Amino acid sequence: MLSKLIPNKNFLLVYVGKISIFNFKVGGKYMAFCSNCGYKLSEGSNFCNNCGAAVNLEVHNNFEKRKTTYEGEIHKCTNCGEILNSFVANCPSCGYEVRGNKASNSVKEFAMRLSNVENDKQKITIIQSFPIPNNKEDILEFLILAATCFDPSVNSTGVGVKKDVSDAWRTKVEQSYQKAKMLFANEAYFSKIQNVYNQTCTRIKESNSKAQKKRIGQLILRTIGLWGGLLVFIIGFFIDILPTAANTSVLHLGGGTIMIIGALMIGRKSNGMAEVGVGAATGLLAILLGMLLEESFHGNGSVMVLSGGATLIITVIKLIITSAKK
Repeated sequence: MLSKLIPNKNFLLVYVGKISIFNFKVGGKYMAFCSNCGYKLSEGSNFCNNCGAAVNLEVHNNFEKRKTTYEGEIHKCTNCGEILNSFVANCPSCGYEVRGNKASNSVKEFAMRLSNVENDKQKITIIQSFPIPNNKEDILEFLILAATCFDPSVNSTGVGVKKDVSDAWRTKVEQSYQKAKMLFANEAYFSKIQNVYNQTCTRIKESNSKAQKKRIGQLILRTIGLWGGLLVFIIGFFIDILPTAANTSVLHLGGGTIMIIGALMIGRKSNGMAEVGVGAATGLLAILLGMLLEESFHGNGSVMVLSGGATLIITVIKLIITSAKK
């Protein structure tokens, strides 16, 4: 059993039981000598050739076996052998483009993984976890894939998981562009990346513009009762202030009925915040028209005031309901 170990630069003494082994480093290699008589031991011998003492070379042999362990990988340029750092698209010494087989197939493997997913949540996880490639061709290939899969219309108007998928693709478009900009923004090849990115940005702007126009159109349709009732009130107001004023009671009652029905309809097919704003605006205008008609032109604007007040009350209730949903 090993009881004591004393290392030195050129000398190693090992006590094994009662028999000692003296190891001298000669020419870069340890040489064993019998501790009983000092005679040089033959390689692999179990007994001293001079005195016959038994020798245990197990410890000696263990010291002769040296192992070197390397952790991680060192990447070198295949053209000049220069050691490459991470996120390098070209060799800093010779300019050779780094494009290994594994990196070249990464986008294809990514596309295959996406085709085998079972649901959109898994797709989102795969998209978010995929690392952007390092070389120019792969970045462009992945950017085209992400830009093609990204749907600006879903991104601007969609909700739920579908929108989350589109948002994940849009994030990858931005990440690909920023990485390409960091690696080779001053090279001519970057213009291809820039073109794809610009086209994607144009699609986003066009989609946002269409979505905005669509939202305004839907808002007008959903609040048509409010606008319609206010328009009837305005017509009745101008008839009342004419010198030859006619009986406008029917217009007042009709406008008030339409406005109140319109106020009851807001917020049924959307979150209602914009519609609540329209309801509040039309209600206030109706109240102002009625008060102006009574105070300045001595007409009967009570229906306008009552209808506007009822619209404001309904609007406040809708606002409370909408806020509670959020």
